[in-house]
Amino acid sequence: MAITEKLTTGAPYFIEMGHAVPARVSHEEKTAIFEEVQELLDAVGHTFGPAHTEVKLSSKGVHIIETQTRPGGDRIPMLVDIATGCNIYKIMVEAALGRPVDLTATRSKAAAIRYVNANIGMIECFEGIESVKAMAGIREVRMLKEVGTYITELSSSLDRVGYVVAEGDTVEEAINRAEAASRRINVVINNVENHHDVKGGI
Repeated sequence: MAITEKLTTGAPYFIEMGHAVPARVSHEEKTAIFEEVQELLDAVGHTFGPAHTEVKLSSKGVHIIETQTRPGGDRIPMLVDIATGCNIYKIMVEAALGRPVDLTATRSKAAAIRYVNANIGMIECFEGIESVKAMAGIREVRMLKEVGTYITELSSSLDRVGYVVAEGDTVEEAINRAEAASRRINVVINNVENHHDVKGGI
């Protein structure tokens, strides 16, 4: 259905901080990815339903990282829907009911998600959310942490504070909008030393 471009923090934790559809790959790279993923899914006997396969491109070709027999996480199905008009959840239900499915894209746009991070400390409030919602091309804004949550070092995807989803006519426009919006959200932090009684988790 689509190839998604991933942004991570790099070593040591490689936390995913953004995705974009379509990925900025050449025609040759796209073909190589499709062929490698198809061969993998055939090899494991996955012939029905969705799959989310992660790969890495290098000078030596396509390297499989992992595959899952489910849609992608981190709002990737929403990005695919915005960019192509293909709703993976609707397609899954139609396939399960034995109805014919059509994976033909009905639009050619782009979408991106960027996650919001914060300094270590307790969240006092969020600033700029309403102004971000009014920005051009912004489709969704959500905070994953509550006021009163103590933010620790970013070492897991569960530590991310929130996200912004944006659309654009090109992937560069979608990414630029998402990044500009995520920078505008200010997570006000109180660097308290004793945080035993503050909220935690999502």
